[in-house]
Amino acid sequence: MDDLDELRKLIQQADELLVSNSRQFKNEFYIWEMNTERFLVRVYGKNSPEVKNFKGISFHLPIWFPDTPMSEFVSWTKSGIQRAKKYLEEFLKNFENNSSKGENDMNLTKVFIVHGHNGEIKQKVARLVEQQNIKPIILDEQPNAGTKPLSKNLNNTAMWVRQFVYLPPMTQVKQIKKKNQNYEHAKMWF
Repeated sequence: MDDLDELRKLIQQADELLVSNSRQFKNEFYIWEMNTERFLVRVYGKNSPEVKNFKGISFHLPIWFPDTPMSEFVSWTKSGIQRAKKYLEEFLKNFENNSSKGENDMNLTKVFIVHGHNGEIKQKVARLVEQQNIKPIILDEQPNAGTKPLSKNLNNTAMWVRQFVYLPPMTQVKQIKKKNQNYEHAKMWF
């Protein structure tokens, strides 16, 4: 199941919870809430605004008393589910619009780091990206599989949803041009 199908399933489950009068409502809700949060963390990252906004939706009564009827708890939870469903439907609309344009904006868990010979900056950027729960993909760390360096993973270019490019000052670029005849060729790819 791809991310788009999983999102549709979560929205469908929200609809089912909204009309549910089952004794298992509480357990079904907690499973749905956990699965929804896991989906958002996987797609956007643990510290993303999308996850924080979802966690900010109140599904539980803020104040209650021992004689508060169970129907009040269920009503409040269903109100939160309705807000969360609208939130997920916005994601779905955006994803479907991007898909119709040939864009895939779903998998934000990997970033391709374009780098030069400055290993220190490359590592700093990679560690920064990892702190955001995003996997850094660095070309020289990928297996060759008998291909030329720039051909690595070109068959999988769809997975490179985001890129981080460090551009040195122009004086360094001119020096690199003199040393590296393939600079122009490499520039075409990145």
